[in-house]
Amino acid sequence: MADLVDWLDTLPSAAPAISPAGIDALGRVANTLRTLAEGTQPIETGHTLVHNNSTSIIDQLPTERAHTLSLYAPFHGAGGHALEALIERFQPSTIAIAVQTQDLGDPVSIRNRTVIDPPALRRVAEKAGVSLSFLATAPHPYRHGKLIEATLANGHTWTLTGSANLSKAALLNAVINGGNSEVGLITQPVATSLFPPTDGAPLDGARLQTVTLLDSTGDVTPREPVTLLSAEIHDGQIVVNLSGPAPFAVTVEISHYRSQPDEHTTLGRIPVGAVTHAFEADYPGGSRVRLSWTTSEDTRTSSASARPLIDRGTVRRRVSSGSGNKHTPTEPTQFFEDPATSAAWLNAVQTMATQQATKTFTPRTPPPAPVAAGLAPAQGWLTIDDPDTWQGYLDDATTRLGETMVVFALGGLPRMAALTAATPTAAPDWVDRPDKQDASAEEGATIEEIEETAPTETTDTPPRDWARLTRQRTTAERKRVRNWLRTVVDAMPQVAAIDRLAMYRIMLLGTGGRFWEADTGPDGWFDLLADATVHLDGHDIPSALYGPIGAAAAAGTYLLDQCVTPGSDTRDAHTYRHVVEAVEHLLLGIDDVALDQTLDNIPDPSGLAIDAQVVRARADLITDPNPVKNLIADARRLIDDLDDIALLRPGVWRLVGEFTDPGRAAAAILGLAPEEPVVAAWATGRNERWALLIRHGSTLTWVDRHGGHNRYRDFPLGQMVTPSSLAVNPQMQVDRRVRVNNITVPTDAAAEALEHCRVWIEDSGPEVTS
Repeated sequence: MADLVDWLDTLPSAAPAISPAGIDALGRVANTLRTLAEGTQPIETGHTLVHNNSTSIIDQLPTERAHTLSLYAPFHGAGGHALEALIERFQPSTIAIAVQTQDLGDPVSIRNRTVIDPPALRRVAEKAGVSLSFLATAPHPYRHGKLIEATLANGHTWTLTGSANLSKAALLNAVINGGNSEVGLITQPVATSLFPPTDGAPLDGARLQTVTLLDSTGDVTPREPVTLLSAEIHDGQIVVNLSGPAPFAVTVEISHYRSQPDEHTTLGRIPVGAVTHAFEADYPGGSRVRLSWTTSEDTRTSSASARPLIDRGTVRRRVSSGSGNKHTPTEPTQFFEDPATSAAWLNAVQTMATQQATKTFTPRTPPPAPVAAGLAPAQGWLTIDDPDTWQGYLDDATTRLGETMVVFALGGLPRMAALTAATPTAAPDWVDRPDKQDASAEEGATIEEIEETAPTETTDTPPRDWARLTRQRTTAERKRVRNWLRTVVDAMPQVAAIDRLAMYRIMLLGTGGRFWEADTGPDGWFDLLADATVHLDGHDIPSALYGPIGAAAAAGTYLLDQCVTPGSDTRDAHTYRHVVEAVEHLLLGIDDVALDQTLDNIPDPSGLAIDAQVVRARADLITDPNPVKNLIADARRLIDDLDDIALLRPGVWRLVGEFTDPGRAAAAILGLAPEEPVVAAWATGRNERWALLIRHGSTLTWVDRHGGHNRYRDFPLGQMVTPSSLAVNPQMQVDRRVRVNNITVPTDAAAEALEHCRVWIEDSGPEVTS
């Protein structure tokens, strides 16, 4: 613990490129750990934490001579300097390096996923007289761990694990001397080897492929001349912090929290030499800030440097548990662990909902008409606007669902204790009762008065543990949970709106569990979530629930959208469009706080965090369709390494990126573009390779640069021949081309299409006039 605190304490001074907010956060964590360490008794575990803030990693490794070194890293530095230093320090007799191979059957070379230069490593080993062998480990999943494992002559073994690759910048240099920032854990002794499993047979080092991080020209990709560390709201201004003095005037652009990610407004310019600059502007936290610059050599936008706008004054109000202990461990996955609990709760909800069907609340305003075709209204509930009636609605739901599940439905993360209790044990969390919430409150005081005088709560909520949800399960367990979720979804149309919301959030939570055989298909979550999303709607939704229900629907439609390939015409695509039509109106009432809470409590099936801004942007495209914005959003999902895309003029798209096949990228745009008489897509990829594809009528004209000449090819389009199918199938291009000779000039139809698009082809590439 003390070693970890030392690392955090010294990191800001060693690595100056940390934002002020980051430095503050490091300090808070270090102080918390320091307090924890001071109040506990140290226990020796055989582990030592090392970092390279001021001393290189290699200088902190054990000094005993090693008989064998077993090494793995996804990245080996050029020249073999790290291996040379390890040999010099430990004088091993043999070294084994694991490599993630992809194709062992190629007689010429062995393809691999590891960034490595085998000839350089072999030269280093041969010079030192050390026996070096390369061993193949499975190519999937990608192995990102790093390992130095040393076995001594007496059989004892120690290991170094952590962040350091086998490179000079990671192992041999300290941060203060320009090295990477690395941290690792030395473990000794080690009972079981951590070396990746291999078949034991050495690879032919001469056939092992050399993989580097250089581009196709052999040059290292240049670093950004300036980096945006942070942008923060402070005293009504937006303060921008750079990694160092601006080498030239830098423009700052901002995208509002509610705007599309590709819509930016110029905030102002940072003068030459400035490291920090403040702008007078009013934008909410979460807006996106990026840099752009213009020099004599290039003009570009540094979208890779985009950072969220930090608002430290924003505090999310957390729902506390009814027990009075704000830090009661939360276990939202108990439904997926205990069959008795899950079955009993669902049975109780359905039974009590049937018993209370005779109880009707009188709304202050007439209820809206049913909005979901074919959905029978849930009995006994109407739209409720009156505060007292709403409170009665919540009390009734608490009796039926249990307090924790009502909190869960409204966006909070529940305590899964006594979920099936018939009556609540405490007042609902939405009831402000100062005398119950604060022992020092005076009777009759308002909640505002209490909050003005109450000390600030600075303790963070303990981290959530999703281990139960994401553990590996048996076939029978997976099937049981899937069947139970199907029962939950099927029951949704028969219960009240708040019950449906609770059930829907259980389904959302379930999408992240390891009990699906795939995302789609009969044993996937896609169809089940689609049904649940449609069932979420009803004519009985109280106005106070529109925000939480809209947020839940936005999360669900986003997850469904991620399973559908943009522009496809598959069964899943049809299902998704049906869901969108059924719940589109619900997305008009999204509450941003409810959306944040919903996404915060639901793990993404891919294991990644779900960005609320992206979900909101997708929902906005559903409620306010814009063909251009829709195509841009779909293109960014469909095309890897796409940097920028724009509509130059009606029907003419321009895209730029680091993709290697501009023809395939342009074809993807034509597949997304609406049916028009003429549509063109001009793509420029890596090494300035370009392709222009024009769809005019039932013909595709493909223009590119080939053999030092501009090449014009025409293909007839049909049901089986599309721009995308041609782009991925070179043989189809040969078989389907209209002409073989004289392809350096366009046909009359192609020339007419080019003129229609106002595109002229020069030796340097296309030019578009307005």
